Amino acid sequence: MRVMRGDRRGVGGFLEDIPVLVFVLAGVVTLIGASVWAASMRSDLVREAELESLADDLVDQALWRFSDSEGGCVSVDRLAQLDFSELSSRVPDGTGWLVSVNVIHPWEEQLVLAQGGDEHHVANVGFGCKLINASYGTDGGAVVKVTAVVWRSW
Repeated sequence: MRVMRGDRRGVGGFLEDIPVLVFVLAGVVTLIGASVWAASMRSDLVREAELESLADDLVDQALWRFSDSEGGCVSVDRLAQLDFSELSSRVPDGTGWLVSVNVIHPWEEQLVLAQGGDEHHVANVGFGCKLINASYGTDGGAVVKVTAVVWRSW
């Protein structure tokens, strides 16, 4: 019959499991850190998408103001007289916004610049832009760019 002999040279007790415990804890910390990072990136993307949607909505509202009930081309002179200050009712509190209407062809000129809301603490930004044709004079045409920028600190 064989007798089991004790090994007096080995490390005994829970000290044998410490390297394994460190390895497992490092893996858990890595997984938790990666999931927290991924969740924060996703929430940033959702916030930026909300701001992009809001900026596109402001551009659409500005273009709606340009629309001519007779279906004709909007004149540059009419565009320069439009007031966009009431757009602030479409923007949530704590959000800054800016709408710019510029002629970009055949000359460059800023027609309208309207802004409102929170002007400080920019954290996330949304942007929207569209181009329209407008008339000037009796037979001239111009390309007008409508740009909206919205920002918010979350």
